[in-house]
Amino acid sequence: MSTKIRRVYVEQFGGWWSLSPGAWETLVRRCASGLGYDLDHPDANARRLARPPAAVKSYRDADGSRNWYLVTNEALLRRPLDWSAEDFKDELRSLGEASAATEGR
Repeated sequence: MSTKIRRVYVEQFGGWWSLSPGAWETLVRRCASGLGYDLDHPDANARRLARPPAAVKSYRDADGSRNWYLVTNEALLRRPLDWSAEDFKDELRSLGEASAATEGR
């Protein structure tokens, strides 16, 4: 049985946002249709975080670049800054598959 996703964390330019799965899906649908997004806009239903969430940890590669990973399977970590409309469509398909799995379909 799959774990239910409870939060989606988004990182961009070193800033962090927290969204409910429903708010993330709404944002993804908007972007998949070719519209942009602004996580700081009230309609995004995203909460800006002062620091990375406790569920996210980081490590540095040999070249010094920072990589992020989740320590829980109840959240998603996304970095959509350079995503195309097609990337958002892929994410939308992925969300649909995950939803079907948690409902036992």
